[in-house]
Amino acid sequence: MVLTREFRALWEAANQSYLSWEGLDNFVLPAGATKEAVWKLITALRRHGGFTLPFRPYVPTSDGISAWIAPPHDMERALALLKTQGSSQTTEHRTLSALPLSRKAALMIDEFAAALAIDGYGPEGRASLNAYLTRSAPRNPADAALFQLIDAFFSVEPLGPGPITPADLDRINGIFETPPPGSGQQGPVLAAIERNREQYLNLDYYTPQNTKGTICDILNDPALNPIVAELQARYFLISLTPYAAGNAATALLLRRAFLEKHHLGLLACASTLAAIVAWQQGSYGLGLPDYDGALAPRDCGEGFDATEFTHYNLLVFANELRQLRQRIAGTERSLARVRERIAGAAFLNGRQKAIVAAMAENPFHATTIEEVSAEHEVSYSSARTDLMGLVRQGYARCERPDCANEPHVFCAGPRTLALFRSTAGEEGRP
Repeated sequence: MVLTREFRALWEAANQSYLSWEGLDNFVLPAGATKEAVWKLITALRRHGGFTLPFRPYVPTSDGISAWIAPPHDMERALALLKTQGSSQTTEHRTLSALPLSRKAALMIDEFAAALAIDGYGPEGRASLNAYLTRSAPRNPADAALFQLIDAFFSVEPLGPGPITPADLDRINGIFETPPPGSGQQGPVLAAIERNREQYLNLDYYTPQNTKGTICDILNDPALNPIVAELQARYFLISLTPYAAGNAATALLLRRAFLEKHHLGLLACASTLAAIVAWQQGSYGLGLPDYDGALAPRDCGEGFDATEFTHYNLLVFANELRQLRQRIAGTERSLARVRERIAGAAFLNGRQKAIVAAMAENPFHATTIEEVSAEHEVSYSSARTDLMGLVRQGYARCERPDCANEPHVFCAGPRTLALFRSTAGEEGRP
C-alpha cells in the first residue's frame, strides 16, 4: 500500500497539513484498501515520526496510556510565525509595555473576564473594569478577583532558568483568596467533553498533586515547543482543577511567567483564553470544527493524537495575536485623537488641557494643587482655580483626605473617564 501512487498523495497531504478522518474522503484510496486500513497506516507512520507527550491522556477515545503529536509543515510554520510575531523584542511589545496599566487592563479585559467566568465569578468583567479604573473599593468578590488578577498579571516575574516545580504553581495560585460561599457560580465553566470526564477519567491517577506534577513535566519537556507546552499545561490546569479556586486565573499568570521566560511576551498578552472559550461555545469564527470533536480524533489503537487539537488552537493563537497587534496600533491612534479633542476644548486653558490629557491617557493619574502649582510655575490660587474648574466641568473629581493636614487629591472625573472609555472601546475585540 505504501508504494502506491494513491498513498503517496495521501502521505504528502498529511505532511503538509493535518489530515483528518473526514479529510480522507477527498482522496482516492489505494486499490483494495479500506478507509480504516489507510487511516491506521497513516496514523501509525505519523506517530512514529512524531514524539510522545509527557502525560497520560484522558479523552474518551484514547487508550489511556499515551498521547503524542506529529506537527505537519503548516503547523511548524505557524509556530515559527508565532515565535517571531509574539516575541518580546517586537515593536508592539515595547509599545504595550510602555502603556499605562489602565490601558493594558482595557486591552485585555476580555481575557481577564473569561478566566474569572471559568473560575465561577460570572460575567462581571467589563462592569468591574470601571470600578478598577476609578480605584473604587471592590463591590463584590468578582471586583476583588479582577483587581487582584490585573495587578498580578502585569507584575508577575518570568520563571527562572531552572525546572518548574509544583511549588512554583502553588506560589502563583497563592495570590488568590478563596471566594466566599455563594459569591459566584457553583463551579467552573467547562466544555461538554470535560463536564463528562468522570465517565472516562482515571480520577485515582489525576489527583491534584499528580496533575500539578504533570503540568511541570509538560513545561519542563525540552522536546516541546514552549507555545505547545503552555497550551497543554493550561488545559490541565483548567480542566482538571488541581486547586480549590482560581485555576483559570492561575493559568493566565503561569502563561505570562512561562512565555516571558521564553521571550514571547507579546503572545502572553493575546486573548487566547477568551477565544478558546468562544470556540467551545461555538461562537468563534475561522471555520473551526466542533471543539469537542477536535478532542476526539478517530481512534485506531495508536493512543491519543493531539495534533488536530493543537493545530486548531494554533490557528486561534495566530488570529488573536494578529488582533492584539491591531489593537495596540489602534491604541496609539486613539490616544492621538483624544489629545486632539482635548487640545480643541474651548473652555479649558493650557494647564487644564495638560491635566485632562494626562488623566485621559491614564485614569490612575492623580495630582494636587501643590503639584500643579510647581509643575506649571503658577501660584497656589491659580492652580486651585484650574483644578476646581475641572471638577465643576466633570473632568476631575476631588478626593478629600481623612486628615486635615493632607492635601486634596484630584483624580479623573466622569467626562475624562468617558474620553478614556471611548478610545478603550475602539481597542476591544471586534
